[in-house]
Amino acid sequence: MRFRTRNPFSLPSGSSWPPTFPSPSSYFCSTLCRACITGSYTIVSASGAVGSSSSSPRCHGVKSTPGLNTTHFRLPHGAAEMLQGKKVIVTGASKGIGEQMAYHLAKMGAHVVVTARSKETLKKVVSHCLELGAASAHYIAGSMENMTFAEQFVAQAGKLMGGLDMLILNHITNTSMNLFSGDIHLVRRSMEVNFLSYVVLSVAALPMLKQSNGSIVVVSSKAGKMASPLVAPYSASKFALDGFFSSVRMEHSVTKVNVSITLCILGLINTDTAMKAVSGIINIDASPKEECALEIIKGGALRQEEVYYDNSVWTDLLLGNPGRKILEFLSLRSYSLDKFINN
Repeated sequence: MRFRTRNPFSLPSGSSWPPTFPSPSSYFCSTLCRACITGSYTIVSASGAVGSSSSSPRCHGVKSTPGLNTTHFRLPHGAAEMLQGKKVIVTGASKGIGEQMAYHLAKMGAHVVVTARSKETLKKVVSHCLELGAASAHYIAGSMENMTFAEQFVAQAGKLMGGLDMLILNHITNTSMNLFSGDIHLVRRSMEVNFLSYVVLSVAALPMLKQSNGSIVVVSSKAGKMASPLVAPYSASKFALDGFFSSVRMEHSVTKVNVSITLCILGLINTDTAMKAVSGIINIDASPKEECALEIIKGGALRQEEVYYDNSVWTDLLLGNPGRKILEFLSLRSYSLDKFINN
């Protein structure tokens, strides 16, 4: 069972100040949404198939849960077209969730620039994106351990597409599940690739995203919301993403910067890398990467603050933490922010 919702105590980017609590009807995927409970969906645009000129609808990735009645999931009217013609960057896109996001975006008719380290694999991804109906598709190969490359990559991608509407940050450094044995090099590499490069990429992209009133989508993990053994360096980098991007989101709200930030908290996903890492260590069912990729894109398109995707209903209920949101809201009353807003 997968359970996904936007936190009702969220403060949407670009909202008026002081912020107000949105009503449950103001966000699409509600706590009791039957489509979320069944885990099934069909993306169909108002005019027909997503990313296609055909008038007949097509199903993209229908998933059913055994024993439950299936309800096809549709994006709200117009939401399916929200990414048609949009300019999107996807990092970590040579395999796994990133690759699937690139394919979904291609079906929706978006312009896509993908990056990862493997040039040959990226060529294949771009070729398939064009076959699926992408408005355009390009790749730029490189390592996110190199911060200069990360900064230059965004500029090059922006030139290729003529701007930027959505930045999806999805890459991670190679890691394995082990007790922490004092490997400082691993901690540093994890923080640089999994966190610092995300900051560098978002800073480089922000001027273009401000022009387009765009979105930043940050792919994180349950290990960035709760303590998890055997992944201490990885967990530290994911906690850092929450702290940094949640703070920047709040600053955007205060200063009326209309660039949304969506943090995606994922459970175990059935990518080859994840399955190999947890083999013989974690005994739980993994969620499908194709559906996960679509949920991430949906959350970014609908400008949700958080997206929870896991095989357990408890993840969202317990990690969503409305207490934290209430404290964040109340704590802002003690700040004098006029000089920052005026600037």
